[in-house]
Amino acid sequence: MTVAAIKGERRLNQAYLDRQAAIVAGFTHDELQAAFSAVQNADDWRAPVDAWVHVDDLPVTMLAIEFFTATRAAVVNYLGYTVAGGCDRGPIFHGSTYPAGFRGNRDGQYVHLQAVGYRKGPAGDH
Repeated sequence: MTVAAIKGERRLNQAYLDRQAAIVAGFTHDELQAAFSAVQNADDWRAPVDAWVHVDDLPVTMLAIEFFTATRAAVVNYLGYTVAGGCDRGPIFHGSTYPAGFRGNRDGQYVHLQAVGYRKGPAGDH
């Protein structure tokens, strides 16, 4: 296969992902990638997700976590209240990811999410 053919195939694959993401979730692949990048473990994207996100970013972030990890995120703290149940496979305590400007959740504008991540999920390499 030529270099040009490989580059063309990559463009087709990205276009396919963009269409699928837009159809499935209402967001483009780039939007989902940006949301997931904001909450993923910086050292290992397959690791569990444990992050605080702004309430305005909640829909795209929940969809992005499911799209990239094949696991569902659980809301463990919302409007300052701990939500029973937590993550679908138990609590995660590896340390939260905080968004820029995060100064605590005194105003209830942030939601704490957890997900087991790709590695421990159904599609993972366990």
